[in-house]
Amino acid sequence: MSIIVLIFGILIALAGIVGVIRPNLLLSTLQSWQGHGRWLVAVIVRLIMGLILIEISPDLRLPVVMKVIGIISFVAGIGLLLIGQKRMDLIVDWFLGVSETFARNAMVFVILFGVLLVYASY
Repeated sequence: MSIIVLIFGILIALAGIVGVIRPNLLLSTLQSWQGHGRWLVAVIVRLIMGLILIEISPDLRLPVVMKVIGIISFVAGIGLLLIGQKRMDLIVDWFLGVSETFARNAMVFVILFGVLLVYASY
């Protein structure tokens, strides 16, 4: 199961790298993907990632950190489910309006999070 964490980490880090190098590409992709599908994927990915991290955290490096991240991810998925698509769209619209510098800086944290997951999966 740690291979799933490794794959999540790589994908997250790659998305962050794209966001640092070409923030407009990432933002335009996010803007073009609208509607119920975007919200549903956001909810499902957070719930699944959270459950996986909670379940396999003892087998990972930094088990307590991974369990806490899993709990946060799961709670975030439930939170997105409760606030609904329209409110999540407002958050996404806000992010789409931020400056390129802010988006790049945010993506640095995304890269670091992905790298943390990769590190924990070994």
